[in-house]
Amino acid sequence: MIIFAPEQPKPAPISVITVPVVDSLDGKIMEAVGQLDGEPVALWPVIHEIIEAEHPADRTQRRRLCSRLLCRLRGLIRAGKIVRESKSHVRLAAPPSAPPPTPLPTPRPVKNWPPSPYPTVADLGSFHGGGPHKVVFRV
Repeated sequence: MIIFAPEQPKPAPISVITVPVVDSLDGKIMEAVGQLDGEPVALWPVIHEIIEAEHPADRTQRRRLCSRLLCRLRGLIRAGKIVRESKSHVRLAAPPSAPPPTPLPTPRPVKNWPPSPYPTVADLGSFHGGGPHKVVFRV
């Protein structure tokens, strides 16, 4: 005779919080491209400068780092942080301009709604200003 253990309730699934991936190379690319204050920068000298700062051990790591930099650069271009000026030049995107302040609406004259020959003021707040108690001002 075989005896099975009683089934235990399964735990509730844990929700996974997605965090945007930010690579350490993104900041280095943004810093190197932004050195000339919005002027276009030649792309390959920037990439080689970052690679030299990383000190790759051999040629394979150098190539991997180069392709990783190009991939991160494409992501920054798609995100709108960097703008491509030509095939070989990029620059930082201009910061978004602040929207112009919206003017305050001009006050409109208050209408006596519903139309009445005499203006009324309500004691109790209601939509039309009428109600069980109202004061009539005669001019």
